[in-house]
Amino acid sequence: MRVCTCTSAGNDFESIGSDVFEMAVWWDETVPRHVNLSHCDVRYLGDAVFRPLRGLRSLSLAGNVRLRAADLEAALAAAPTSLDSAVLRHANVSDVRSVARRLQTAANITRLDLAHNRIGGVPQRTFFFLSELRRLDLSHNEIEEVDGLAGLARLEHLALAFNGLYALDSSMFEGTNLVN
Repeated sequence: MRVCTCTSAGNDFESIGSDVFEMAVWWDETVPRHVNLSHCDVRYLGDAVFRPLRGLRSLSLAGNVRLRAADLEAALAAAPTSLDSAVLRHANVSDVRSVARRLQTAANITRLDLAHNRIGGVPQRTFFFLSELRRLDLSHNEIEEVDGLAGLARLEHLALAFNGLYALDSSMFEGTNLVN
């Protein structure tokens, strides 16, 4: 099976416009694609930058600490439905609900890594549309309350280490695979 991987990690891109992957509309959409733009000092993402990448399975924007939240959310909203894994560690995320809602078109996503951000809480129904999620990393944030795990019946791994939680309540895990 062919796989297409684009790794540009560690470069110094300040801006990634919507037309960067435009030529991908002509590529075979059955070939899985993986894009790694980690630690590139990205500050601006075009709102449709990932749309042409049909067959996109994994995306990493880790380490782009100056990425504007609005740009990230707009780009994620246009991500292909084939997206299976999103690594957004150190990506300046503070509103986890907004990021999760933008990813709802990628209904088959199984891994979401949001470690090392500025997330303060997980409101109710945050991940409701990500019912296939199996791995969720929320470690190294500022989370004081978790209320939004309901609906994650397939969740197998949840990382909440190094947050501001004072207690764990069994109701936090209702509707997940973690209670059994």
